[in-house]
Amino acid sequence: MFPTPLKTFVHPAEVYRLQRPAQWDQVQHDEARSCGFGPHDRDDVGLWISILPMSLDTDRLAAALPRVLDQALHDLALDNLAQLPWPRCLEGSGQEDGGRVILIETNDSLAASRLLHPDLHHLFSGLLGSPFWAGIPDRSTLVAFSERRALKKRIGQQMRKDHDTSAYPITPLPFLVTRDGIAPAEE
Repeated sequence: MFPTPLKTFVHPAEVYRLQRPAQWDQVQHDEARSCGFGPHDRDDVGLWISILPMSLDTDRLAAALPRVLDQALHDLALDNLAQLPWPRCLEGSGQEDGGRVILIETNDSLAASRLLHPDLHHLFSGLLGSPFWAGIPDRSTLVAFSERRALKKRIGQQMRKDHDTSAYPITPLPFLVTRDGIAPAEE
């Protein structure tokens, strides 16, 4: 291939510079807001550049960007979480007073993250009642249980024990799960 001689175009407002084949024609419209370059004998090859008038408030952008990124990351995390599979079989037990306990074992070390699953209340409130409690003593454990005082005390003791002996502890305190979301228990 033969070398093509180039010609440099500098936008009149010095917005950009462009190297183009020297034999290409150049067309400018609207005080160089639109510029076109291409061969004289063909209309299916070339380049057209349009500059649109706009302004950018960098102070507002700098102030809003962290909030926008936080929200985008939060939404992405919830989408990823919603795609995690739930176990096909859940272990649990029923109590004489009607309360129930369900141990969610996922074998992926992400069981605790499912506490934030957007459908947690919907998935378990039919079995446990509403509201119910959920605990994440370590990263591999998610336990959900009915709102019963004796059950909360017994499961709370086991959660403290699991938390204190785990290599990856999270919290010994349970969370109240309602239709509106989750809230940490008061100590």
